[in-house]
Amino acid sequence: MRFPTRWIAALLLMAALSACGGQPAAQAPTAAPAPTAAPTAVPAPTTAPTAAPTVAVLDEPVANLTEGCVTDYDPEIDYFPEKVSLSDSVGWTIEYFNNYKVITVLNPWRDAKEQFRYVLVQCGTPPPADVGDAQVIDVPVQSIVTMSTTQLPHLNTLGLLDRLVGVASFQYINTPAVIELIKANKLVEIG
Repeated sequence: MRFPTRWIAALLLMAALSACGGQPAAQAPTAAPAPTAAPTAVPAPTTAPTAAPTVAVLDEPVANLTEGCVTDYDPEIDYFPEKVSLSDSVGWTIEYFNNYKVITVLNPWRDAKEQFRYVLVQCGTPPPADVGDAQVIDVPVQSIVTMSTTQLPHLNTLGLLDRLVGVASFQYINTPAVIELIKANKLVEIG
């Protein structure tokens, strides 16, 4: 029976797409505008500055990156500060590392003898050295092909239809926004 596999695949797809985030990447602060007029008075001299402790400025993200890639990789930075904790969900696990996470599907179908592992690597950072038979996926995912219509409403809800490039078949699609993409010739039917 492969029905549970589709739901697990849909869950993994959503996790990969959103990189377990959903927040836009933090914007860099903009510089203050330069003064337009020269000062009219010379400021009075001040006392010599005293030494003050320095505070390290960290460039660590406060939210998972959902757009773009890391441009200046630092192995000490946690690129997945928002983490999913599993309480009611069974059948899969997620392990976090600084620049990647490993999702393991423990029982992809009834009486399965194998497990599936997916290594989701933050775009712009190196993948781990030894992933074995795991599938490596850069996140955030930039383009998607779905093989099941059950995934389409979720992509629509997440606002990720702009990343959809293909579907298995146009025949059973009933998500209005996807039908519009088909009419506009923006999707490919994989078959």
